[in-house]
Amino acid sequence: SLLRQMTTAEKIQQLHKEASMNTASNLRLGIPGFVMSDGPHGVRDGLATSFPVGIAMAATWDVELAEQVGKAMGEEFRAKGKHQMLGPAIDLTRDPRNGRTPESGGEDPYLNAQINSAIIKGVQSTPCLATAKHFNLKHKQANRTNNNYLISQRLLMDHYGLNFRTAVQDAGAFSIMSAYNLINGEQAAESFNLLHTILREQWGFPYYVVSDWGAVKNTEKAIEGGTDICMGSDHYQNDLPGLVSSGKVPLAVIDEAVRNVLRTKILSGILDYYPVGNPDDLNSDAHKKLCLEAGKKSLVLLKNLNNLLPLNVDSLDTIAVLGPNAAVLPTDGTGSSWVEPFYKISPKEGIENRIGAEKVLYAKGCDISGNFAADIADALQKAQQADVVLYFGGLDHTQEGEGLDRANHSVKLPGKQIDFIKLLTGYNSKVIVVLISGGICSVNDFINDIEG
Repeated sequence: SLLRQMTTAEKIQQLHKEASMNTASNLRLGIPGFVMSDGPHGVRDGLATSFPVGIAMAATWDVELAEQVGKAMGEEFRAKGKHQMLGPAIDLTRDPRNGRTPESGGEDPYLNAQINSAIIKGVQSTPCLATAKHFNLKHKQANRTNNNYLISQRLLMDHYGLNFRTAVQDAGAFSIMSAYNLINGEQAAESFNLLHTILREQWGFPYYVVSDWGAVKNTEKAIEGGTDICMGSDHYQNDLPGLVSSGKVPLAVIDEAVRNVLRTKILSGILDYYPVGNPDDLNSDAHKKLCLEAGKKSLVLLKNLNNLLPLNVDSLDTIAVLGPNAAVLPTDGTGSSWVEPFYKISPKEGIENRIGAEKVLYAKGCDISGNFAADIADALQKAQQADVVLYFGGLDHTQEGEGLDRANHSVKLPGKQIDFIKLLTGYNSKVIVVLISGGICSVNDFINDIEG
């Protein structure tokens, strides 16, 4: 009924951006546009609760908790007036040196599928649409728009497709975002095989595909391939009117894309029943408590010699808190997944709040990826004085995030971190290493020298 009332120009208007993060509304027919925001682990628009990143949620192994976190995120998106969350990022971590590993669901297809489908269910239990991304094979960040991955149809559907298939068939994701890269020589955003044969015909996806920002290179191939809405570029609004009028793109192709968009708006409630969000949901006490629980459950303990942990603070006079991540708190890598939290508490601050600042001996000792810090001598002296040493290192926004691959091309800790840790073990027998990162950091160079 709506399609029959729409002009060709009105149909095309449904298929492209109006501003950077929204599509246009059709006031004549009362069809709202989509209002989107980045946010695989929280709203990227002003301050919001920064929930654990995707790989941290996978590390919880807790499907029920993941659904609760998804629901909380959906509530915060609606609190800010957003229709659509551009997440979760359900990519498989094919190589942990990929800078967007923090956003991912890890390397196991089944775990990834279960955790992220639960997040999608939670998001969509609120009046917010989830967007499973990036379909498919997003991998290295270097040359990310031109990398061409060769793969069999079976692997594309069964291994690298399981997470997306589960998101579609089990979680009912309202949107799928196409990827930047090429697959078997075709741009993912222009692949009929990926977006029609697999996604729609084999898996039965009924809703709409949105491009990653700037992923569409060729308008004709993209619209016929199955990307319904083009974001991040002006290709659709500039090219589609002429392609339709010349007959190069049949109007039936436009109608099918608009039908997918309208179906999504109708069944999600955007068109006729869409309750306003509650501003009080933003960083509510309940969400802060949930974020803390998820953060605790995401922690991974690799070694605890002689049951050194948890520390008995009553028996400790001093703790040396050292390392490049001791006085800061990296909550993500750089890029579109970044969430600006209302507050952060660094490891140093948290420990001082727990045992008193007078018991904490702090020094940086080394940089994340550079050399030893200027206070290296002081750091070693404090390590020698303290009852126990807590080293906080790992990665930060200079080492991982959108557009970045691991700077040292290795899973080893960058810079002088390994050297510093091994130095510390010569000054104190009780060294505990805490690594804060999204991508895996190997520990084999020092795991036998430390207690925890």
